[in-house]
Formats: sequence, C-alpha cells, structure tokens
Amino acid sequence: MRSSFGAPAEYTGNVPDGPETTSRQALEAIKRGIADGQMFQRIELMLPLIGATDLDDWPGGIRQQFKAASPMCESILKGLRAHLRFAGGFSPKILDEGDATVAWESEMVTAILFPTAESIDYISKATTAKGDDHVVILINPQWNKGGSNFISDFGWGASKAKAEKLIDSFEYIYSFEQRKQGGANIKFLKAYPEKWNILATEDDQRFEVIGITDKRPEYKEVEQMLKASYPDENIFSRFQKEFGLTNDK
Repeated sequence: MRSSFGAPAEYTGNVPDGPETTSRQALEAIKRGIADGQMFQRIELMLPLIGATDLDDWPGGIRQQFKAASPMCESILKGLRAHLRFAGGFSPKILDEGDATVAWESEMVTAILFPTAESIDYISKATTAKGDDHVVILINPQWNKGGSNFISDFGWGASKAKAEKLIDSFEYIYSFEQRKQGGANIKFLKAYPEKWNILATEDDQRFEVIGITDKRPEYKEVEQMLKASYPDENIFSRFQKEFGLTNDK
C-alpha cells in the first residue's frame, strides 16, 4: 500500500456536514465510477445518530441504523435513476429482516444495504443476471473477513475463498467514516477517483490531513499516521483534547 503521511496540513476539500451532503457526495462519486466502467461498487456512509443515549449510539441496533440509512440510500438512488435515465423505478426487497438487509432492484442498478455473509448468493446473482452494464452497489456491508482475533463470517476453505474473491471485486467508490483512535477524532474520506484522505479534527470544523493512501488503511497504519503527524503529543494530551480536560494549575 502506497501512502503519504507526515506533518499534518489543513484539508481544503469538502467534508460532508450531514446526511444530505454525504448523500450528494456519494452520488457524484458513484456517477464518476460508472463513467469509468466501475460496475461493482462499494460505499460506506456515515449515518446520522438517531435516538442515541449516553451509553450507546445505537440502542436499537441495526434496525435503528436502517431508519437512518434508508433515506440516504433512497436519495442516492433517486439521483442515480435521473442520471441514468432508465424507465421504471426501484423495487425494494427484504433479504433478511433480522439483519435489516434490504435490496433495491431496477433494470440498470441493484443496491444492497447492510449486506452480510448470508447475502453472498444474492450478490453473486446480481453481478451476473442482468448483463455487463448492470451496476451493483454494496452499502455499509456488515461482514467480518476475519483476522488475528476474529473468525471470518465466510467460513473457511473454498467457500471462504470464493466469497472473498467476489467481494474483493467491488471497488471502494465512496467512503465517509469516523472513528476514535489514540485519543483523536479521525475521519476517513474517499470519493472516486481520489485517494483515501485520513483526517484528524477537534471540532468537526477544521480538518488536518494526517495521511493519504491508495487503499483503506488498517488500524496500525492510522496509528503510524498519528505518531508521524503529532510526534510531540502524548496520549494524555490527546485525551485532554478529546474530553476538554484543563490544567487547574
């Protein structure tokens, strides 16, 4: 993975300030991807918090997230239909009620929200059933490919390899995500055909670029970015920023 990071610089691009701007930015990235022949796309949308508590951002779980995500998806698909100018609309289809996995189907586009490992057969059919010009979009997938501390949701052996080959054929077209790491508020922003911009912010108003990468960076690489960008800042001072702590001396 090629990457660039060091002294942070102010980010001068457009960072979404809510679900409407996130949806518009995602739509434009999807359109650029289609123009370049990217028919299998993956996007990650930062969802607006609804019903959050002090203890849990999503006390209602994945179904509560669906309530936040579905208006964003419908806005994107409405814009995509106008752009591609196809007849008819999208037909929603519940793939898994418990996991809130829903597909929107049309003659030119299939979009799947919250796909899981159990959605693989449906995704596979969507990529082949309607021709080479059919666009398939995965939105906020919920699977875990496994790692040092986790078992893959796709099992093992040949079935795992087949599933991972399929999902790896989907190109990250858009992503706007956030995480807390090392006491810092981190944003991931990727809008095709641009690279991944890894941003740090204290107030969601001013953003500093701590890294630019070709692929979505892993946890350890983000930690390296933080250390390279703020070499004189210890973990306590980061907590001071995060929680607004002050020195009473």
